[in-house]
This record gives sequence, structure tokens and C-alpha cells, in this order.
Amino acid sequence: MNTERLRYFAAVAEHGSITAAAQQCFVSQTAITQQMNAFEKELGIMLLVRGKRGTQLTQAGKELLPLVQHLLASYDDLNQTVLALKQQTPILRIAYFGPVEYTLLTDSIAEFQLAYPETEVRVAKESSSCLDLAIEQRLYDLVLTVSAHPGDNAVPILTQHMYAAVSERNAFAKRHEVSLHELTCEPVIILHGQENHSIETVIMDWLLSNGFTLEKILFASSIDEQLLMVNMNRGITFLPESSYPRGIRLIPLKNNEAGDHSIYAMCHTMTPLIRHMIDCLITAAKKQHP
Repeated sequence: MNTERLRYFAAVAEHGSITAAAQQCFVSQTAITQQMNAFEKELGIMLLVRGKRGTQLTQAGKELLPLVQHLLASYDDLNQTVLALKQQTPILRIAYFGPVEYTLLTDSIAEFQLAYPETEVRVAKESSSCLDLAIEQRLYDLVLTVSAHPGDNAVPILTQHMYAAVSERNAFAKRHEVSLHELTCEPVIILHGQENHSIETVIMDWLLSNGFTLEKILFASSIDEQLLMVNMNRGITFLPESSYPRGIRLIPLKNNEAGDHSIYAMCHTMTPLIRHMIDCLITAAKKQHP
């Protein structure tokens, strides 16, 4: 059974005439007749009665006509939907938080669009708390985050040591290595409130357990403010290796005391489009941090 025969049958039923149906379908009367004979043979039932007054539907033909019309309408709707989808520009929505992720995306997107030039990549910087919400509510196709969520597709992109970040005017700036114990004399700046509420308590507990005091802990409302405060020598912080504003120096910690910083690419559905972007991110990470 094909749609051509269904259309011919519907046209004959509408006009009650082989001639009129042939004119509507832009084919010859012979073609319509041959297709109707083949349709009846295929189904094993008679659909049409030819007479001097035209072509009439048999009772079986009358019962099948609404089904045929419904099938044709559905088929046309399917074609229109497919056409509309082809005309739409594919969009890949990505969210990130920190400067390391931003640097990775800069190189990855250029590489990605060599393979998918028709895809529009939309990138948004979000707070870490908003990233958690974005993952739960599927607001983005791909999220770069420092914490993997159980049940989601989480692919490790990059793992780095954490460094002490100090102003170039700070006394520690000339050191090639420093210990956490030595840094406890310095104010330490962490993200606070909505910008990083989900891990603020963990960071504070870690600082207190390593000899820092509450009086020495300062808060920044955003990562940009945090970097500015470090640059102004109002305190230190701990950051992974990346490109930071001039005036900030990263110093290795003895025995990697601050641990590692990992970045994950997370998504709910691993499509070929997302898989390729993740591959580009991994490639960029290897190039930037060999």
C-alpha cells in the first residue's frame, strides 16, 4: 500500500469520476484506472463500481474512505513537521561558572563548529547555585560544573591541582611554593551567598580545619569580585590553574594540600551533538593543560 494509491482513491471518491480524479491528480485516466484495479487486488475487496453515471463507492469503499482520508492527513502533517524541523537552526545551550570553563569553551566551540557549522551555540555564565537548578530543571543541554550529580551523564573534562592565588604585591608572591600553615596569617576570600551557597559551608569547614579563623575569612558576591579583591591585595584565595587578570600570581602548595579541582560536563541526554562538544572540551583541556 502506498500513498499514491490512497490519494487516487480519495480523489475518485470525492469527484465520483475517474476523469475528474485524473485531472485533479495530474495523471491520465488510464493511470487512475490501473492504480485502482491494483489497489482493489492488493486489499482483496471491491472498492468502486463503475457505471454510466460515474464511479460510486461500494459499502466497503465507504467504510474505508474516512480511514484513508485520516491517513493522508497524518502523512501530510508528518511531512510538514519534518520540513519545519529541517528549516530550524539546531541550538546547543551551554552553562558554565568559572574562568577555567570559559577558557575551555573558547577553544572548544571553534572546533565544534567546524563539524556542526549549522548549529547555534549559546553560552551563559551562571552562579553555581543556578547551575544546580539548571541541571535539575534541564534549562541547558550541557552544563560545566565542579560537582557531578548522581543519575546524570557526567563526563570528567579536566582535573587540576589547586594553587594559592595572591596579589603580585603580596609578600608570598615571590615564593615558588607555600604551605597552608604559612597562609593562615592571610585573610582568605571565598564566594558567599547565592553565587556559591551550595559549597560555602564545605569550604569554610575546610579552612577552619586547616588553621584559618573566622575573623580571617572574607566574602565576595561573585568570582569577578573575588579576583578583584585578590588583585587589590585584600586577601588570598585558592584557584585552579587558568588565565587570570594581571596582578594575580598562582603559587603551588606543598604536597598539593588544597587537593584537586575537577570539571565535569553534565547532560541529561547524550546526543551525538553533545557528545562531540564534550570530545572538543576534552581535546581543549589536553592542549591547554598537557
